[in-house]
Amino acid sequence: MNQVQHLRNEPQLRFKSFSYNYNFTNIGKSTSGVISGRTPNRLDSSIWGGSIPWITSGDIHQKFITHGQLFLNENAINNLSLHLIPINSVLMGTAGQGKTRCTVGVNTRELCTNDAMLSMIPNDDVYYLYLLYLLEGKYQRLRLLTPQETKTRLTTNNLKSFKINLPGLKEQKQVANFVFSVEKKISMLELKLNNLKLFKKGLYKYIFYNLKSSYIKQLMEICELKKGMQLNKIHMNKHGVYYVLNGGRSPSGMTSNYNTYKNTISISEGGNSCGFVTYNQENFWSGGHLYTIENLSRKVDKIYLYHYLKYKEQRIMNLRVGSGLPNIQKSVLSQFEVKLVEIDKQLTIASNFNFIENRIKLTEEQLFNLMQFKKGLLQQMFV
Repeated sequence: MNQVQHLRNEPQLRFKSFSYNYNFTNIGKSTSGVISGRTPNRLDSSIWGGSIPWITSGDIHQKFITHGQLFLNENAINNLSLHLIPINSVLMGTAGQGKTRCTVGVNTRELCTNDAMLSMIPNDDVYYLYLLYLLEGKYQRLRLLTPQETKTRLTTNNLKSFKINLPGLKEQKQVANFVFSVEKKISMLELKLNNLKLFKKGLYKYIFYNLKSSYIKQLMEICELKKGMQLNKIHMNKHGVYYVLNGGRSPSGMTSNYNTYKNTISISEGGNSCGFVTYNQENFWSGGHLYTIENLSRKVDKIYLYHYLKYKEQRIMNLRVGSGLPNIQKSVLSQFEVKLVEIDKQLTIASNFNFIENRIKLTEEQLFNLMQFKKGLLQQMFV
């Protein structure tokens, strides 16, 4: 690929073997149809229970769509004049203020959709994957066709008139297949990350449930729980006022005498994240809704304790009291019981979990970088 001069109808990044001009057109001219779905009567048992998937707008997030939660039979197609969408059509959600509106996907089998979706059937000179990624890259522009403050849906006419640029079919395939190969790697990393997290969850249960030669201590016997100060305006400079409410990185240029914490276990005392256990490896400020664990006993390894508390996080959350935004009383949390083993065994267990955590962190970084790379491709290879 080489960099080319940015023109109205040429991308910033293009494969060297192609030099023909792009065709300035719209969705209506590039498809043999833009079809709106229908929502049949869900109480009519005569049309349900077959083998034809019926897709709702929420299913668009599958990206490559194979099924939904409900299936229609042939009666629905014959008697209700529902449209059976051909394989490799490009589908788009049309309603809602969330992410679904203008999100695109592709159906990998024939199906029907509800009335909150539009289906584009590409012409013979339009590669379905190219159209998919082209529209994915124009997500924000498509959203502007139906302003957020309105309750209107993206209409068939809106979509048909949407302007796009298309290269020749051969170039479409090469570009789209390249992006697809990147997306496959993203899917593999997402699967790897999910499996690592499941493995860690299983390892938690295997190790902590089966601890041998263990003994029980309450938190107040092995550490001190310290509640942070409820801070408001704590610093002002030319960039404005900094606020610290529930723990956050110390602001640049901070010159106050408030304590900072590093490599510290913290537990959220109240609010929406009440009971959430974290391990802060960088400097942070402890706000009024955060307990920090300090003066830890020498017989307890900090990393071991963090993972044990993380394993018991749901039980810690069950200590919450109060309606609305609940909280955990210090006196109650101090009595929370921790299962311990000898310090050398704690260190071994902590080392095992550190290994898994590092693998998870590395995979997350790889996934983030690859997603950013794909985002750049959509911006530079499609116009």
